[in-house]
Formats: sequence, structure tokens, C-alpha cells
Amino acid sequence: MWETVSVLVLLVIVTQPLLHRMQKRWHSVRTAQRVAALNRGETVRVRCAARFRNSGGDRRRAYLTATSEGVFVSTADGTVSKLQLGTPDTQVTIVAELSMLVCDVAGRQLEVLLAAGEDRLLQAVAARLPDCDTGDRS
Repeated sequence: MWETVSVLVLLVIVTQPLLHRMQKRWHSVRTAQRVAALNRGETVRVRCAARFRNSGGDRRRAYLTATSEGVFVSTADGTVSKLQLGTPDTQVTIVAELSMLVCDVAGRQLEVLLAAGEDRLLQAVAARLPDCDTGDRS
């Protein structure tokens, strides 16, 4: 029995770094595909997290959808339903260091967070937004 357990532990120790490298590579390929699709003008849907600042709420799973008509955020639970970014009543600030968009919507601030290391995708989405500020906002 101990031989079986030790073989399994050894197998996990050996395969873990390989699986991590494969996962990282897949993520970078998928990001490149999404950026290329955005540059071609296609619709791209990206998983992200969203929350309203100073409302006491947690981050919620959301989707950032970039289409030819604009950039939209919608949460899975319906808290934010198809909010269009870049319209005159929303102001968008990009915090590249955090892979985050901060949107001022009717006096409330909505944070939209992409996965870490999504700088190219964040900049491609920002190119779809008219009149957005790319400075750091703390």
C-alpha cells in the first residue's frame, strides 16, 4: 500500500510543473487569439470579475463582451445587465497595472477586473472604447 501511495505522490510531483506550463501556454495562445479577433472586428467574450465600489458587495462573475457596436459588461447573476461602456453617461479609466477598467456609471464606480497578465487584451478592448483615460487611478 505504501508503495502505491509513494508512486502516486511521485507522479504528482513530476507532472505538476508540466501541467502548469501547458496551462500557461494555452492561456497565452487563447489571449493572442482573442486580441487578433478584436483587431479583425469580431465579437469577443471574456470572463472577468465585476463589483461596485463602496457598496459592500463582493466581486461577481461577469463577462466583458466587445462587439462592433461597443463594449458591454454583464454579470452572471443579473446585477449588471448589459451595461455599455464608452457611452456619454459612462466614463472609463484603465488601470493597466491591475488589468482593470474603472467605470463611472451614474455616480457609482464599477470595477471590471480581467485575469492578471491580460495587458494585450485590455489594450485591445480599450481601443474599442471612445474617449477613455489610460492613466493609473488609485
